[in-house]
Amino acid sequence: MRDVGRYGPLTTSSLFRHLETTEKAGISFRLGMAFAALISEHALGILVLEHLSRGNAVLAPGSARRADLRT
Repeated sequence: MRDVGRYGPLTTSSLFRHLETTEKAGISFRLGMAFAALISEHALGILVLEHLSRGNAVLAPGSARRADLRT
């Protein structure tokens, strides 16, 4: 993947590509949460989006899965 100009396709920077995998995970998580909050506010009108953890998440009925976010 090569770097492109400011108005080119969305790509990762060379700085990001050279990070260790463990460092990328933290950055990716924070960016994902930030974009989820922005999109949910603009597209769905949700003003507060909360990240759930094992301590405050509830299992979905009939499932062993927990939600990641709640309004």
